[in-house]
Amino acid sequence: MAGLCEDTAVKLNATLCVFLLSLIPSLFGQDHAPTVEQCRADQRLWAAQLEGSPEIVTSLTYYQLNDRMGEMADCVAVDRDRAIVYAETAGRFNTKQMVRLLDFVKRHELHDQFIAEDAAGKR
Repeated sequence: MAGLCEDTAVKLNATLCVFLLSLIPSLFGQDHAPTVEQCRADQRLWAAQLEGSPEIVTSLTYYQLNDRMGEMADCVAVDRDRAIVYAETAGRFNTKQMVRLLDFVKRHELHDQFIAEDAAGKR
């Protein structure tokens, strides 16, 4: 039963990501839209790096991860047939960013302060 709930949560999360990523280009504008070919090539390369070359992903800065997420968001608008693939790739980069933030919180012993402030309604 737990596996079924996780699968449903993943599908809902992916659907929400596709929807939110489709809004980003219209909200912030674009310098230039990537081509379908660029989207597909970058997504394949980055997915391969996420899977088999973690050292490459680890070497990227927080903002470089953000840029990759932004491109995948642009790709949702350009190549709707593969929107879910781009959303999943963007989500994986987002996860890498969240892990870095959590590691920072732990390294600087800010976890208890965060929990206390959250419980106090400081959001």
